[in-house]
Amino acid sequence: MYNDIDLNLEVDNNNENSVNVENLVNVSFESLIFPSRNLPPCFYNGNISENLENIYNSYISDEDILKENFQWQCGKIKKFYGYQDVSARVTKGVEPINFIFEKPSGGPRIFSIAHPLVQIPLHKYILDNVDDILEEQIEDNSVYCSNSKYYYQDGEIYVEYDYNGNELISSGIDTILQKKYKDAFMKKHILSRGKYYKLYLDISNFFHSIYTHTISWEVSEDKKDIFDNLDMLMRTQNNNETKGIIIGPYSSGLFAEIIMSKIDKKMLDFIKNSEFDVSYVRYVDDIEMYSDNKNELEKCLSKIEKELLKYKLDVNHSKTSICEFPFLQMITQSSKNIYHLKERLLSNKYDDDLEKIEDIIMEINNSLNNGHSNAKYLLSILKNLIIDNDIFDGISDHIMWILIDYLLNVIFKYQILTENVSLLIIAILDKYEQIDKVKFIDNAITKRNSKKDTTKEIVDIWITYIITLFNLESNAINNYFKLIINESDICAIMILNYYHRNNSIEENKASIKDYLDSIKTSLKSKYDTNWLNASWLSKHWLLFYLNETKWSIDEINGFKDTILADVKLDKLLADDTLSTRLNIFNIMRNLDIDVLNYENTR
Repeated sequence: MYNDIDLNLEVDNNNENSVNVENLVNVSFESLIFPSRNLPPCFYNGNISENLENIYNSYISDEDILKENFQWQCGKIKKFYGYQDVSARVTKGVEPINFIFEKPSGGPRIFSIAHPLVQIPLHKYILDNVDDILEEQIEDNSVYCSNSKYYYQDGEIYVEYDYNGNELISSGIDTILQKKYKDAFMKKHILSRGKYYKLYLDISNFFHSIYTHTISWEVSEDKKDIFDNLDMLMRTQNNNETKGIIIGPYSSGLFAEIIMSKIDKKMLDFIKNSEFDVSYVRYVDDIEMYSDNKNELEKCLSKIEKELLKYKLDVNHSKTSICEFPFLQMITQSSKNIYHLKERLLSNKYDDDLEKIEDIIMEINNSLNNGHSNAKYLLSILKNLIIDNDIFDGISDHIMWILIDYLLNVIFKYQILTENVSLLIIAILDKYEQIDKVKFIDNAITKRNSKKDTTKEIVDIWITYIITLFNLESNAINNYFKLIINESDICAIMILNYYHRNNSIEENKASIKDYLDSIKTSLKSKYDTNWLNASWLSKHWLLFYLNETKWSIDEINGFKDTILADVKLDKLLADDTLSTRLNIFNIMRNLDIDVLNYENTR
């Protein structure tokens, strides 16, 4: 059952608004370890998900994957078999790999790569207890916000609502799996129809503010251990922090939805008991309410602020407001514009190629004015048109460079769109081989260096990915790699793989050794005398695993005395205290599980 990856949710024949729970969880493999968004696709979940059943079967018994890593007592997880923090004398969890992304509103947002030592057992625990974890949400839709349901899209679990008990999803699951941005605006249009006031509410730093213990609040006594264990597993994958959950794996989306469903229930009960004529909808951490009565909305705002505070969540007042009619959603006209652009490009009704490029640039500008979701949708459409329809066939290079240079500026101006723009650029470079890829990268590096003070890590990640994907070489690239190898662990992984592929490890000995030495220094500083035992529990596990399965850098002259030799898996497995703790990596290695796969990206 575990290796059945199906991106279509099954609908129960007896209730077309229900979701097959087992399939729901299984399709979430796309964001099991690596986030499904923002990271380049070379960081590959597929090989892990395809082998989950084999991983579980590699243990002596079905429960050993949880019992080898966690101490249990009477059905409850007591602690993680991690390392002892010397100063605090407590057992810590594992450390996620973090990278910096830009929020829609600006400012940094942290995404994470989950640690397999906890994430894979966590997934097993969710599967084993899915009926209890999702029972109320699936079987009693009235508990939730207007008959909500979970569904999978873009690597995450979202909630779909039937507004006020009315059937919206008339065409079944295909309608549910529409582009999320379009669907969200559809909800808002239906709910706001005829209403004079809209309350919009945003939760401050939602994922990073979640207090994990709240997951077990207000659950029946017979289920409390299940949710306490879920709390422990979520904390363990974030170094045992109780405040905040990592953003990236599907389990975090599921965890957050369970907590927010409690808020939904309180609000729906409040609206009903108060006999308010208020429509309520939530989309992750964005909440909107609609009414003809402003006073009722103000009371709803006061109520939800109090309920959120109980769960240690705060309203972002700078983004919370009550506005009057007209409060138009801009998606409709924007969608029409995108649709018409697609028609024009397919019919190629242009006087010349310049007119075509200017048309594309104009619509991208328009979409940027209507929100990042609109721009992401348009960029995705353009990428597919290039791949499937060759819309730039026969276009001259100097005309194409107008678009390419424009897209490069979009990346640095709107870093939240880095992934979408990069995938479009990759499609162009892949499809039209006459475009000078090295020239593009040199331009990108020059622009990056001139804007280094404002450039987020996500931009470096995607520039590095494009370089390594096409295996490009130049002096600018060499200097760029030496600069960023110590600035981003994710970039460093791709750079080391690039050096290995090109047999240039020894040529770049100095910068690589500096990077490896900095890791050793960091581990010693963070974990003191336990640094070696904690090495594979740290954020550097991916580096160590790839060296075991792909690179063997420690066997190359000049690298035999580096940290990669110190943390060889077989050496650590010889220690009885570590053999069970690190067993999952041994199993992954024996199953040839590949977590960095460039062949999967084209």
